[in-house]
Amino acid sequence: MEINLDNYALISLDKLKDYKDLIQKDKIEIISKNEYGIVNAVPYNKVDFLFTEDCKNNILFNKSEYYIYKSYLEMIEFFIDPNSLNSKDYFYSIFTSCKDPIESVRKTQEKMLEDILSMNYFKRIENIKNLILELEIEENRDKFTCKAAEIVGEILIKLGLMQRINVIGNISDNELFDSNNFNINYEELLRSVAESVFVLLNKPYEKNDMFTNTIGFTGYNIIDHSNRLFINIIEYMIFYNKNINMGILSKIRAKWKNEYMPYYDKISKKIDLLKIQVN
Repeated sequence: MEINLDNYALISLDKLKDYKDLIQKDKIEIISKNEYGIVNAVPYNKVDFLFTEDCKNNILFNKSEYYIYKSYLEMIEFFIDPNSLNSKDYFYSIFTSCKDPIESVRKTQEKMLEDILSMNYFKRIENIKNLILELEIEENRDKFTCKAAEIVGEILIKLGLMQRINVIGNISDNELFDSNNFNINYEELLRSVAESVFVLLNKPYEKNDMFTNTIGFTGYNIIDHSNRLFINIIEYMIFYNKNINMGILSKIRAKWKNEYMPYYDKISKKIDLLKIQVN
């Protein structure tokens, strides 16, 4: 069997055993090469055979070396270290775009990340649910308050961080970081937040510029940018729903320049959608 091993890396049998479940889940084949130079491909669903006495006594596998895709091995060795998974620095080494250049924003969000990493999954979700309950109380106010904006910002930051922590856990195949083991539906949590924000955005702002000073909307990082888009999209949805319900959809083009374009400009300025860092 002719196999070019240039794209493969040598892996010990002990490491194969450690990574066995991950290899099977990702359906990665293993290559063996025995002392006579005979090369064999071992399908992912036959990896267990390599750890048996039958394998040791098989002339094709006796005294074999084992190989795995080099890029795959590099990936799992980068993500697999369970001692690093609870590290703030490790998180930011992967998700570099989450670290904000503004010191005050960075420190606040780093503190949130450290708090999340100190909790188990149940406590993390309980924390989000409690914040949603606080937000629902704010729905009863006459205005969209600054306090409500702060709660929305905190929820969206934490959900953004938690989802990325889940990515690390899912890649590492570490059960402690696999949200599937805890029956957590993040879409339901985000839907609850969106419903509350929809209600709040139908109210007048307590302060027109409140988002410009609210953590979660002021930074240059990817989470803050996503949060600004989240608010903008709901704002636009409310605006168009009202107009469509009034039966004037056919007049949008005619009114674009004098009515719709100024509204876009007004909403964009409220929370400074496009953050451009000037060096």
